[in-house]
Amino acid sequence: MDSNWHSSEYFNDNERTELVHLLETITSQLKLMKHLKDDSSSVTGTISEKEYRTIDFTLKCLLTVTEEIRTRGTFDLLEEIISKERSNCDQIRSMKKQIKTSERRCEYLNKCIKEDGQRSLNEFQFKDRIISEQTIELERLKQQNDEELEFNEELLRVQMEENELKCVLEEKKLEEEIIRIDDGFKLEEKVHEEVLFYYDNEIKRVNELIAYWKDRNKDIEERKLLLKSLLDSQREQHEELQFYVSLFKSRESEIQEYLDDKDRRRKEKEYEIYLNTMATKIQSWWRGVMVRRCLGPFKHLLKIKNAKKRKMSLKKVTRK
Repeated sequence: MDSNWHSSEYFNDNERTELVHLLETITSQLKLMKHLKDDSSSVTGTISEKEYRTIDFTLKCLLTVTEEIRTRGTFDLLEEIISKERSNCDQIRSMKKQIKTSERRCEYLNKCIKEDGQRSLNEFQFKDRIISEQTIELERLKQQNDEELEFNEELLRVQMEENELKCVLEEKKLEEEIIRIDDGFKLEEKVHEEVLFYYDNEIKRVNELIAYWKDRNKDIEERKLLLKSLLDSQREQHEELQFYVSLFKSRESEIQEYLDDKDRRRKEKEYEIYLNTMATKIQSWWRGVMVRRCLGPFKHLLKIKNAKKRKMSLKKVTRK
């Protein structure tokens, strides 16, 4: 507002009556506009709550100023309303700074929670992939061991059958040789020694195979223990992931409440700014009315206008 403007100056009776009549006319027109908007909104539904609040605030200011001019001849209450709106704006600025600080803190917390969750999820996926690979490898080894065992058993059975058949044939031959030729006894002893040597070699080879497969079974047991430890670790990681998920859900409600409160404060601030703007426009309009009508501190302008009119009339008379 202008520092040279003082609203506490009193008006005379004529000015007061004229101003009151003008303000009442404006108030009645504004009420009529509100009534028309109510009728149009009942049909189309386009009127908003913000427009209702604006019209109500304007009516309140006009009624207050009209009553004060009628009773006291001043309009000091308008300045009080504007000062209150300014103090509210200052409070809103301080609240906005606090809201920005809270936003930064919330963003930091969200970022930390997301990073921890992503890191835990990556570790869980990595361990799960290792476990699946180990499981596939164990199944492959088990299948290979089963096939080798079956093959060795079948081979051993066939070899035993062949050996038994050879023994039977050799025994028959030896018996026939013993019966036919006594001299074949030495040959029989030699063949018998060769057969025993062959048996010993085969038994030794079979024992080596059995020892080998026992060692393989121990290795499989160790791999099973490793798989069990990996499964336990996976379970622990899953529990930790569930904890972080629950933590995020619990913080999510707080964040949503904060965002709702922030939106509500923003709307209140916009409304207060709008009210201040409307009050400033009303004040500017009122100053213009007072200047144009030469009211209040602008009474001296009326004399200047009358002097100009007299000069113009004199010029017209002299020209005629």
